[in-house]
Amino acid sequence: MISLTQQVNAVRLDTHKSDTFEQNDLVLDNSGAVLSGSRDALIRRLVPTRDFCPDESYIFSLLVNIRTFISPHELMQKIVQYCMFAQNADSHNFAKEGRGRMFAHILRLCSEWATNIPYDFKTEYMRTR
Repeated sequence: MISLTQQVNAVRLDTHKSDTFEQNDLVLDNSGAVLSGSRDALIRRLVPTRDFCPDESYIFSLLVNIRTFISPHELMQKIVQYCMFAQNADSHNFAKEGRGRMFAHILRLCSEWATNIPYDFKTEYMRTR
């Protein structure tokens, strides 16, 4: 039987910190799944764009866990802010097709949030947002 000390010594941890990791970076695995990231980077990944909408598992996981660091109404405020930035960042977003796809993705995010975590919409602020 291997002792706990031998098991711990057998595990090699890579503690080298990358010099290129920035505050707003994400750590992804080989398949592109998010492993870690700063709060703002994780929220930016949640925000849908014309060409991207996060999958249901990411939306649910982030919404359940991010409340440790930010309130639901602050999260909604950041999402709206990032959506406005994304909308105004690219001229293709002003075209009817680009606008329609982006708003369809935003609607999907909001419906996932309201369906899976309805308690967040208990306050008047969140319901009218």
